[in-house]
Amino acid sequence: MTASTRTLLLIGTVSLLATSAGYFITPIETRFLTTLTDNTFLIGLTFGVGSFVFGLLAIWLGRLSDKHGRSSFILPALVLGIVYPLLYASVHNIFLYMGVKVAWAFSAAIEGPVLMASFQDHLKDLPKRGHYLGLLYSWQAIAGALAQFLGGVLSDKFGITTPYYAMSAMFVVATILVLFVGLHKNKDPLPAPVADEDKRGIFFGIAYIFKKPELLFYWVHGIVSNLNWGIKVFLWPLIIYGFVGKDTITGSIFGSMGLVAFIILLFGGKLTDRFGSFVMIRSAVVILGLSGMVLAATGHVGVFWIAALCYAVGEALFGPAHGILFTDNVDSRNRGEVLGADTMLGTILATASPFIAGALLLHWSAQTVLALYVSFFFIALLAGEYMYIARIQK
Repeated sequence: MTASTRTLLLIGTVSLLATSAGYFITPIETRFLTTLTDNTFLIGLTFGVGSFVFGLLAIWLGRLSDKHGRSSFILPALVLGIVYPLLYASVHNIFLYMGVKVAWAFSAAIEGPVLMASFQDHLKDLPKRGHYLGLLYSWQAIAGALAQFLGGVLSDKFGITTPYYAMSAMFVVATILVLFVGLHKNKDPLPAPVADEDKRGIFFGIAYIFKKPELLFYWVHGIVSNLNWGIKVFLWPLIIYGFVGKDTITGSIFGSMGLVAFIILLFGGKLTDRFGSFVMIRSAVVILGLSGMVLAATGHVGVFWIAALCYAVGEALFGPAHGILFTDNVDSRNRGEVLGADTMLGTILATASPFIAGALLLHWSAQTVLALYVSFFFIALLAGEYMYIARIQK
């Protein structure tokens, strides 16, 4: 194993631990907030504040990591990851929880965009890039599913704050690993900064995406993916509960999707290496669009379940191909900031999506709203091709 591959493995392991940690509170966070306030607007605002600050910090910290290297940011983010779940669990009003969201945003902006930029920096010159990225996503999928399950179990058995302590403990493990292997002192493979680096505008990362046809293609499909990701956990449970009147079935469907994603991701990256990012993204979007339409049209929970598993296949094929397309078309000198800008746009869409869907539910059924969102996959196929070809011809 080469030094670059070892570093890639270590960064991937830290990313896996940090990502999994956040899933412990997924099943209970909203319910915990209801113990602090019965004002649903304030609960929604709490998530909105976190997402807004996260988006701003993702760009700023991404730019700093481009300039100063990424490894030095990892350890402070993980240490903060140990602290903020404990603060979450100890607050007694919604405004204090909202304040802690700022600490979460700082830590998450490094654990997400900056750490992934570091992973891509070490990945870009290796063969079988799709395979490595697929492996990371596969383990994240299964670890996230397990963490969500354990979060619910811990809450039921030991109290609603227990998942926060589990989350903090996971960050302790990640921090010890970083200290033990010295990852925070690792030398980043960044090129020398350009002379006009400090003259970048605040929208540099967004402008960078719009300059390249490949990244325009990446961005169009990423928009639709984020829109549908944002409403999946919102609309799907409503539809499933309408079929059977049981939350257990909802958990079973999501859990089985995680298992399917894990299996597909084990070799999905290899398909990207063989057929290329463009072919795999197009194929995945077709699967997502067709299976999504079945989800929106069926009135039977069994058919819904089968379609949901097909949808998980599409998501699993899309992830590595989408990530490799970005890796291959963004240089390391700008990767942190561009990934931060992309993350900011995705976060805004994923946050706004449930609000828009909620407004539409006042007039339409959940499956009608889902059909509208899923139709964007087909629009993205046409728009992505048009924007890519039109820009290439220029």
